[in-house]
Amino acid sequence: MKRHEALQPFSRDHNVGLVLARRLSRADAEDPPGLKSLAQEVTAYWRGEMQDHFAEEERLLSPLASPESAQRLQREHAAISELLQRGEERLDAGELSTLGQLLDEHIRWEERGLFVEIEKNATPQQLQDLALATSLVEGKRARSPWAPRRGELMKRKQ
Repeated sequence: MKRHEALQPFSRDHNVGLVLARRLSRADAEDPPGLKSLAQEVTAYWRGEMQDHFAEEERLLSPLASPESAQRLQREHAAISELLQRGEERLDAGELSTLGQLLDEHIRWEERGLFVEIEKNATPQQLQDLALATSLVEGKRARSPWAPRRGELMKRKQ
């Protein structure tokens, strides 16, 4: 299914998040140096992009979602944020694995549930306004170290 252009920037963020979630879910198989590196990477991604991604989703998507979906969005963001705010030095293999599972489940719910709900229920004007707002959000990530081809994809879209 083709995602509405207004939601595509969030879906591109989700691609990065799903790759990271898969790696995190396997954290218990990492050796100590690998665990430390993975914890550093996820913490850097949190600070560099994911924290902003969560804030922008809540700001832009909550008003278009049902009250139940908006609450779930905020609740799941809070649970993931709580783990990530512990910092790289305090995340063990079990917590990294749990984080991976939470992130994977959350992204899949957004893509299969929340986004479908918004595409179905938002007015054409709301989707147009959202597309403008998400294009500005995506502009912040054009040079993302986690998605190096993003700028190229954005140019193709124009």
